[in-house]
Amino acid sequence: MVLNMVLTAVYTIIGEFSTLLTFYGVAGYSFYFFTVLGVIILRVKEPELERPYRTWITTPIIFCCVSIFLLSRAAFAQPGQAIIVVAFVLVGIPVYFLWVRRKDRGRGVREKSGSVWKFWTRWRRS
Repeated sequence: MVLNMVLTAVYTIIGEFSTLLTFYGVAGYSFYFFTVLGVIILRVKEPELERPYRTWITTPIIFCCVSIFLLSRAAFAQPGQAIIVVAFVLVGIPVYFLWVRRKDRGRGVREKSGSVWKFWTRWRRS
């Protein structure tokens, strides 16, 4: 959180606030879109899975449509900034997996399914 605060303050001082807002909007709504898309996919692939909260299927579909609309507006209005955000997120994916692997190796965790699926194996056993 402190690193995020420092980077935001530095960028606001050096750059423009509208650019920071575009970066956050593209990155944030990309993650929101994929999260809600995951809800839709799980609803279709695992209909019997226990859910602590159920919603009508139209709600996540409408949210995904609105997210795509907002992302497309940002991409058409500021294509260079949108590409930079996507590139930044894509560079972070291998860093994340290297970080997870390093943490698992440090704990000596050796599961056949891997650390990514630990959460789902807990629900499958129930």
